[in-house]
Amino acid sequence: MTPMVKLEILVLKGWTIYHLTLVAIFAAILLFAAINALVMRTNGGYALSAEASLPYSIDQLWQWTTVNEKRSKWQVGTYDMARLRGESTEAKSTRMLFFMDGEKSWTGVETTLETMAPTLWLSQQETTTMMRIYKVTLEASGPCKTKVSINENTKLYDFTERFWLFWTKSEQQERLNYSLRQLKTWMSHKGEVCDAA
Repeated sequence: MTPMVKLEILVLKGWTIYHLTLVAIFAAILLFAAINALVMRTNGGYALSAEASLPYSIDQLWQWTTVNEKRSKWQVGTYDMARLRGESTEAKSTRMLFFMDGEKSWTGVETTLETMAPTLWLSQQETTTMMRIYKVTLEASGPCKTKVSINENTKLYDFTERFWLFWTKSEQQERLNYSLRQLKTWMSHKGEVCDAA
């Protein structure tokens, strides 16, 4: 029996275009899920970036983007940091990170990979579920105006999280964008004023 004859038999037994459309949609969803699973299994990560121009000097922003006590105030998802070895602006220094998302909390370790004060700070964050390269770049565009760029390259270890990455990537991008808005809010809340002449 050929496939065409089988299809005609199905149509004859009460299957309509409506039923065939539902089956086709369901098959397309399964195919999308299979392709997504294959891509995420091999890649397993994502890259995010956010930038903003803030009305502060580069030296003021350097403190807020590298010092543990200040970073934990504006970085969304990170509620505390504890120094393990060295200052955060020293290469190979480490600190414990405390993350929270809703009611879920976990810890990780961050290591400073590279620092070029006051323009570049590069670190690696590692938890049991992911490894992230975190990069902050500061570029002065005037005495009281600095462009802040944050880049994250994240590799997820858990296959389940990788599979649903297409769903959660936009949430992670919003977290990064909101962090930059929080940076500006905290700096103005703490009375930071650019007094460069």
